[in-house]
Amino acid sequence: MVARALVAGVCLTAFYSLRAEVAFNPSVAVSATYVDNVSLVPSSQGPESDVLAQVNPGFSLTVKKPRLSANVLYNMQNLFSANDSDRNQTFHQLGSNATATLVQDALFLDLGATYTQQLIDPNRPLNGTNFFDVGNITDAAAAVVTPYYIGRFGRVKAELRYSYGIVNYSGRDSAGTALDDSSYQQIRARLGSSDSDALFAWGLQYRREESSYDLSLPYAYAQATAELDYHAGARLSLLARGGSESDLSVNLDAARLDSSFWSAGFRWQIDKLSGLEALAGHRFFGDSYFFKWDRQLARLRIGVEYQEEPGNSAQELARSQTRPPPGDQTPRLIDPSAAITPDTFVSKDFSANLAVTGRVTEITFTGFRKNRKYLTVPGSERYVGAGVGLSRRIGPRLTGAIFGTYEDGKTRENRDFKDISGRLVLERTLGRALTGQFEVVHTQRSETPGYHVNYARLSLQASF
Repeated sequence: MVARALVAGVCLTAFYSLRAEVAFNPSVAVSATYVDNVSLVPSSQGPESDVLAQVNPGFSLTVKKPRLSANVLYNMQNLFSANDSDRNQTFHQLGSNATATLVQDALFLDLGATYTQQLIDPNRPLNGTNFFDVGNITDAAAAVVTPYYIGRFGRVKAELRYSYGIVNYSGRDSAGTALDDSSYQQIRARLGSSDSDALFAWGLQYRREESSYDLSLPYAYAQATAELDYHAGARLSLLARGGSESDLSVNLDAARLDSSFWSAGFRWQIDKLSGLEALAGHRFFGDSYFFKWDRQLARLRIGVEYQEEPGNSAQELARSQTRPPPGDQTPRLIDPSAAITPDTFVSKDFSANLAVTGRVTEITFTGFRKNRKYLTVPGSERYVGAGVGLSRRIGPRLTGAIFGTYEDGKTRENRDFKDISGRLVLERTLGRALTGQFEVVHTQRSETPGYHVNYARLSLQASF
């Protein structure tokens, strides 16, 4: 799977890289970490400490040319235990995206691929750094390729997109069953006004998506939408949406247009980088809402979003490959600890990100609430969390940062947990391409049984 994801991420880059502006930057990081509870057991069970060494080579690759932009980031995490060689492991992490213009102003190709480690079961101890001796992670390879066409015919704009993706896992769930690999397809066609400044703008859209699994039942969903925007002012538009969609509470794989839906709201374009959009309506699962607010100023970035969509874990991972890279967006300090499942659910997700940047100080905040209501089996999940960070340049070569995160979750099995983490980091530039870092972390889970762990890490990273 490593080879498959890596090839997917770089083959397009290699094909177009001749005479392009290419930046290739290899790097290596070495570290030593002392952990006082490597197996994340309750204190009553006698936690075991360990010292872990890491040697992590990697590289970044950026390609820029008039008809291609691509980014690849790769890291190989090699863990070595001082006490137990069975804990020695190697993990691969890859993130890549590319956009190519195949026919000028008409035909394009997007590609995204990742290879990461994903949480399997939030009921079990978390292993976000990969070096705790608890398992509960799986390698997850995801790749999506999207060719699309954009054409303009007078006052009409046409778009046609096709996406094909794969999601492959290497782990097993709590019952020992292999996690379900899947493939994903989506077709999206749209006709609409080509003049975004017209008094009335209209659009007709059809979307169909399917997921096929090795073991589980397939999933298919369709939606046909009519859109009408009325420009009430220079920056304000009134929005109306309506149409038909698949009622997944009745049938999961027919993709029939058997349930009507509608929504209405507004969009306020504050400036080129800032806007506010809100919609309220009704869908097959009940009342539905959408909200998005982006604000960028010289020293302030805000992103707030609430959306409701049907899907499953594989679709969420596959869809994430088609989104643009983070770029200047506010960094996230924490994400929900949701389970991997092929079961279909309606996900209601709220997220908020904020960053305030001063001359030597940056303050960041992340908040979220994720609710999953399952359609095929009884049960639901809820995760609420927040993170706050403060980083400051202490001297010409020294930076300090402190972070805190909190998550309150309720799993499908009706188990509650609370995770709290604090992190202190000091980083010093030692040379033109050499940095050193010292990090201290405390994490605890409040449940029965709970656990807490402390670790300290000293690392050096060199870029070439």
